[in-house]
Amino acid sequence: MRKSEVIVLGIILLSFTVSIYFYPKMPERMAAHWNAQGEVNGYMGNSGGCF
Repeated sequence: MRKSEVIVLGIILLSFTVSIYFYPKMPERMAAHWNAQGEVNGYMGNSGGCF
């Protein structure tokens, strides 16, 4: 395995580890869309697109 492949694999594993660590700390409902005035007008659950 080349050095660049090891680095990329390490970054991927680190991102998964960080995601798993912070997932329980996320709020149940998160802002997902904003209008032109910058106000939130759409929400999604914390598992939307994550796990």
